[in-house]
This record gives sequence, structure tokens and C-alpha cells, in this order.
Amino acid sequence: MASTNVKRLRAGYEGLAATGRWPSEPALLGPDFELHQDPFFDNARTFCGPDAPEALMALTAESFSDVTLEAERFIEAPAGEIVVVVRVSGRGQASGMAIEREQAHVWRFEGERAREMTVHGRAVEALRALGLDE
Repeated sequence: MASTNVKRLRAGYEGLAATGRWPSEPALLGPDFELHQDPFFDNARTFCGPDAPEALMALTAESFSDVTLEAERFIEAPAGEIVVVVRVSGRGQASGMAIEREQAHVWRFEGERAREMTVHGRAVEALRALGLDE
């Protein structure tokens, strides 16, 4: 059975897929929430605060159009982290070239509030960072 935090994250990703915006459920993202970008993109920039997902999406929209994120899998780690395997697709603003790639988002919680999300280029990297195998 999925935990409450998995259910809340699933609803967040469904809202993002439907509207292109992360839902503003104030109880999910804590006031000191940090979103750590994948080092492959944007020099691993860190976005802070509950508006961090919106800031990342706005930055992404500067380079890509028609960006969609579809959560494919939710994996609960023994220490409480939640790995969300995501399919990202879009089209380069300048080139028009289609992109599609896997990412994995590692969420860390303090109680009911997410305190951190780290983006990894692939699920295997995220699981390895948590000391797990796929």
C-alpha cells in the first residue's frame, strides 16, 4: 500500500501533467524546501522555497516548449525517501528538436512536509545515491 506522501506526490505530478504547473498545496512543500537540479543541466542550480518547482519550470520553458513530465513509478526507500521515475519530453525552442528522457526525482520528507527534491538523470543513479539497486 502506498504511503500518504506517495499519494500526495502522485497527485502533485498528476496536477503538473494536467496543467503544466506544480499544484500549490502548501502542506506538501515546507518553507525551507530545496530543489536540486541535475548537474547535467544548469550547473546543478538549487531552487529554494515552496515556489521552487515553479521556478524550475519557468527556467525550463526558456529553452524548451511543450514540456511534459509524466511520473511513471514511485519507489519508497527503506529510509523514507521516495524516488519518482519521470519521463520528460519537450521541444527545443531554438532547434525545434524533440527531446525525451528519463529522470528520477528523490524526495526527502520531514513528517508530512517535503524538505528536499534532487533531480537525477536516470533512475539507476537515484537508486545508487540511496544505496539501493533497481
